[in-house]
Amino acid sequence: MLPETTPFRQDVDEATKLLGENGWIFEECAVVDAEGVPRWGLCFAQPARVRVLKSRGYLTQFDSTHKMNAWGHSTYSFLVRDEHGIWIPGAHCVVEGESPEVLAHAMKVFRQWCDWTPHYVLTGDGAVEQLAVGRAFPSGEQEVSHILCTAHIMRTLNKRFKSDVDRPIFNVLQHALYASTRRKCIEFCAEAIFLARDEEAKAYICTCWLDTSHKWAMYARGHSPLLQQVISTNAADVWHRQLKAGGGPRKEDASNHSEYCFPASCIPPTVVRYP
Repeated sequence: MLPETTPFRQDVDEATKLLGENGWIFEECAVVDAEGVPRWGLCFAQPARVRVLKSRGYLTQFDSTHKMNAWGHSTYSFLVRDEHGIWIPGAHCVVEGESPEVLAHAMKVFRQWCDWTPHYVLTGDGAVEQLAVGRAFPSGEQEVSHILCTAHIMRTLNKRFKSDVDRPIFNVLQHALYASTRRKCIEFCAEAIFLARDEEAKAYICTCWLDTSHKWAMYARGHSPLLQQVISTNAADVWHRQLKAGGGPRKEDASNHSEYCFPASCIPPTVVRYP
């Protein structure tokens, strides 16, 4: 999969050896993305956590954090709520680049491990996550509703419509976000399209907001008290902050191997090499 003598290959072998010695399950993968670029990934999990992922995966949230090793890779963590309402990391994957192809493959690996069958998947509003969920759970194969983090939605609104002249659009789409019915949400989206200054903005609102309202609008979650309570990927964000606080590459170690430690109770230490 990777040349046997490269420093990266040596680090991967060292990491997988350590995972195996600590009783973790793992699977290395290489996927070609839409542009023909090979993307490497490593899926791993504790067996006990995989069982939790299977039994409590009705609502699963996941998110990524960047540059989690010296090679600049991202780490995705998949979290589920246990019987006490505590968010538990069930599985993880380290990926080279954030492409929907490698992320979708990782989710298929998790499904093979434990017959993970989520009914709802909660993520940020990035295109990678949205494409990956659709590919991992094709229509007609398994019914999965993909819902988007409200905090990410608000950040996107602020970024896209931050100017004073676009503030009316921001306000209208914020009303659409919290509309209690689909009809009212659609009316607000239509008003935002009317307020848009040019055809490009109108097309953006139509494609990214009107056509996807079932993913981000609160009306689509009104049937479930749980979905009305869990509206963000904050648990995944907090988890990743804990990972980074627990250890990581240090600039002063740049010439050596450095132990990159996740919290010992969750993920065993992984050895990485600095370029």
